[in-house]
Amino acid sequence: YIGNYLQKLLSPLFPIVMPQVRDLHTFSEAGFHCIASAKIRERYEKEALAAAFRILGEGQLSLTKVLFLTDQDIDIRNAKELIETTLSTFRPECDLKIFTKTSQDTLDYSGPKLNRGSKVVFFAMGKKKRDLLQSFTGTLLSCIKNVELFCPGCLVIDGLKYEKNQSLDFLLEHADFQQYPLVILTDDAKKTVESQLEFLWTTFTRFDPASDIYSKKTLSGHHISYSFPILIDARMKPQYPKELVPSQEVKEYVDAHWEEYFSN
Repeated sequence: YIGNYLQKLLSPLFPIVMPQVRDLHTFSEAGFHCIASAKIRERYEKEALAAAFRILGEGQLSLTKVLFLTDQDIDIRNAKELIETTLSTFRPECDLKIFTKTSQDTLDYSGPKLNRGSKVVFFAMGKKKRDLLQSFTGTLLSCIKNVELFCPGCLVIDGLKYEKNQSLDFLLEHADFQQYPLVILTDDAKKTVESQLEFLWTTFTRFDPASDIYSKKTLSGHHISYSFPILIDARMKPQYPKELVPSQEVKEYVDAHWEEYFSN
């Protein structure tokens, strides 16, 4: 609540200190630092990269792990609208940037060690480039139990048990998955898509971009060109701390007294 209030209070200052930025939002559902979105102005091609560096160089925003940038007139606080716009607009061969071996927030446990990790930036600039499928009618691999859509173009799958040094390339090669720009591998697909809170928390707190983003790619000069689908492994890993879940008794008690806590 404090974080959301401070964000609302200070957000009018963002365009003043960062002129390219029209609006900026960090998602409390994933602990603020895990994912941020920004609406920016782009006067010439690739100027968005300067905006990304400007945001990632600003105070606590420098600890942002995943950043979505767009010049579209959308609600960047709505995760479904943000991701759908990104998937219909960005070009994986040039609009996906992964920065490895960077500093990371102390509360982030997804990196290789404390305060170390990586970052990824998705650029959704310009006109719509593709239509997105709004359902899955393909054939599932035998190891996949469930498939859900969080939004058009974004598949959420489960059923594959985590194993160290496991290759996920076979998922990238599955013909029916290749029709979807983004595939997210989780421990429970149905729960993940229940709400924006569940989706953001489950997905963006449980992966390190450098280690857990998979895609077919080519190297030209020093540029890495990615291709669809982009696969994110958002499963719980053995080295992660166990998730804290309140008992049903505590949940019911708090729900029953919620109005008393905030009556004033």
